[in-house]
Amino acid sequence: MEKSIILRDTEITFSIWDLGGQKEFLSMLPLVCNDAIALFFMFDLTRKSTLLSIKEWYRQARLLNRVSSFNLLFKFHLFIILYR
Repeated sequence: MEKSIILRDTEITFSIWDLGGQKEFLSMLPLVCNDAIALFFMFDLTRKSTLLSIKEWYRQARLLNRVSSFNLLFKFHLFIILYR
């Protein structure tokens, strides 16, 4: 998904990719990382495997792009519901 906005006379384009965290999509990472200013990684607090896989995704992304800021997000709402 791509969206452009004008902010203070500057065009900013957001390009959002969802690679699903599956290893078969790791090969698409160069397409996502090359010109990125920021990267967001998301994991599910109810599935430890998603947190563990973030390490490899981060390592690969860092090799491809040393400039971007890296941000970690997580699904918290489901965690609250399941563990009350």
